[in-house]
Amino acid sequence: MLNKLVDNLKGMVYCNIYDDYWTMLFVSNGSIELTGYTPQQLIRNLTISYEEVIAQDHRAYVRDEIAKAVALKTSFEIEYQIQHANGHTIWVSERGYPIFDAHGQVQAIEGYIQDISDRKNVEDSLKKAEARYRSIFENAIEGIFQSSLDGQYLVANPALAGIYGYESSEELIQALNNIQHQLYVLTTRRE
Repeated sequence: MLNKLVDNLKGMVYCNIYDDYWTMLFVSNGSIELTGYTPQQLIRNLTISYEEVIAQDHRAYVRDEIAKAVALKTSFEIEYQIQHANGHTIWVSERGYPIFDAHGQVQAIEGYIQDISDRKNVEDSLKKAEARYRSIFENAIEGIFQSSLDGQYLVANPALAGIYGYESSEELIQALNNIQHQLYVLTTRRE
């Protein structure tokens, strides 16, 4: 029943030796969808080591983060990219824990790795949308601002600062700290 539960998880459960290749001792069937490799291909590095599956520019980061967890004898959670057997690069989240012997020496790492590519794609899209918005905001020739209900500027673009004769948005925000009384002849006009 436990084997069935582990194999039904969407992701890969593993146990590996803490060595230079992350030599796998146990890998669940989730490895097939996650990496494109069967458990038999990954166990004892029969076809490929998990070290080689990790995207090359992420390997040092993964090693460093897991080494920190080993030194602190604590769990870890990291995000990095792997190279699927089909050539695609995917983002994964790995949660694990070092296993120690009676003398306090690390013997293995066990954990769970899952695909987080969809979430990373959404985050990337949001960052790009924010960058586009920020570019429009910063480069617009119209004065644009956001303010609180009580009349405080929260943000202002450079064009608005220029309209009011200030060198920067920050200078404008510092100087005009009560929009309702400083900019409007009729105090009810802003409302």
